[in-house]
Amino acid sequence: MRTLTLLAIGVMLLAGCAGPADKAEATQQRRDLDSAGRQVTQALNELVPTIARELRTTLHGGFTGWASCTEPVAGNAQAIADVQFDAIGLPTAEAVGKAAAALRTQGWSVSADPRGGVKAHRSGIDLILNLQGIVQSMSLRTACVETSKDVDQEYAGRQPRHLPVPWPASGIG
Repeated sequence: MRTLTLLAIGVMLLAGCAGPADKAEATQQRRDLDSAGRQVTQALNELVPTIARELRTTLHGGFTGWASCTEPVAGNAQAIADVQFDAIGLPTAEAVGKAAAALRTQGWSVSADPRGGVKAHRSGIDLILNLQGIVQSMSLRTACVETSKDVDQEYAGRQPRHLPVPWPASGIG
């Protein structure tokens, strides 16, 4: 009985020592993920009006949210956004050229996607603009943020935030 009591006290002491550090680490992970989310929102505020203008289209819909980077084993997360545009008013080749030029002007490193679109990267965000087919879409993904399994699941389990249509002149916050 005495061994069991000592073991229980030892476990409680260890748990007590690890608690505050784990909480501080989880708080920092949340800050890092929230910062990544703000980066995606800022990019959307720049990109949606620019791409819509250049491609002679309007926002059809989309969302921002979070995704696990390491499914099925949780442990890292990233901020994401997926946007759909209405049918573009240009031939695909011309649309790719205009979109690439607009992205370069905004400081994105751009490469052509052989499937009829544009791939770009800026400040830790990857962008894929698909201009082929019925649905024209734009996908943004931040770099993966190292998190605990619990923080990853917390963020990945959040409901996505749907984007306002029509896109507000002031952008989204």
